[in-house]
Amino acid sequence: MTPTSLDPSALLAQLKDVHAPPTPGLWPPAIGWWLLTLLVVGVTVFSVMALVRWRRRTAWRRLALREFEQLQRSYLQSASLKTLTDISGLLKRCAASALNQPTLLSATGEQWAKYLAEPAELLQPDEIELLADGHYQANCPKLDAAALKRIERWIKRLSP
Repeated sequence: MTPTSLDPSALLAQLKDVHAPPTPGLWPPAIGWWLLTLLVVGVTVFSVMALVRWRRRTAWRRLALREFEQLQRSYLQSASLKTLTDISGLLKRCAASALNQPTLLSATGEQWAKYLAEPAELLQPDEIELLADGHYQANCPKLDAAALKRIERWIKRLSP
């Protein structure tokens, strides 16, 4: 061995500089990010599809409530048998749509009163009687604002 090869400064001169590893790039992402992305996309697609199905299934209710609001205004301005008949007809259409029973459109009397009483304790017995048979009478009692509010709740709670 030569004396220069044992010299510490010569040995240090032979060492190469230490390099840090390159920083990882943003692409391609790790498998965890792919899985998280798929999960988020899947949940979003499922949520949108469920929302669209729910909106389609309850479209009749939104239309019925809009029509009932107009009938309610008309009835409160001047209570007439025609408006009462229209309200009863609207309720029949709602029940037929919600329960998928077109035979309810021709229901009258006790049969119709039975369906009006189904969401328990929403409508009072005299209101049920008035909606089922009252519009067939020449002079029938009037519905008050509270009764109309209960009818609106009946439409909202009606479900298949």
